[in-house]
Amino acid sequence: MPTGDSSKVAEATGKKAGVTELRAEVLPKQETETVQRSQCEDRKVAMAGEVVNHATGLGHADVGISTGTGTDVALASVGVTLGYGDLRGIAGASRLSYATM
Repeated sequence: MPTGDSSKVAEATGKKAGVTELRAEVLPKQETETVQRSQCEDRKVAMAGEVVNHATGLGHADVGISTGTGTDVALASVGVTLGYGDLRGIAGASRLSYATM
């Protein structure tokens, strides 16, 4: 999980989400490179972000996710927009997508 957040925030978020592979204080360009590298390894990539500097990475991800409170550029780059400013809605969106497929 690459994030621009500090190590402390990344570790707390990763622990709650069950993510063990963490990289903190990542620049937007590095986020995009991580998305592309993961795709080259035949991984499917979902990326969540809500500000303009996430737009490129969101656009490259297989699934881009933003909140309804995100910037216009970020919202235009994603396939999933959560209707409120809480990324915990990703789990519910994931369950809904599996139920409809």
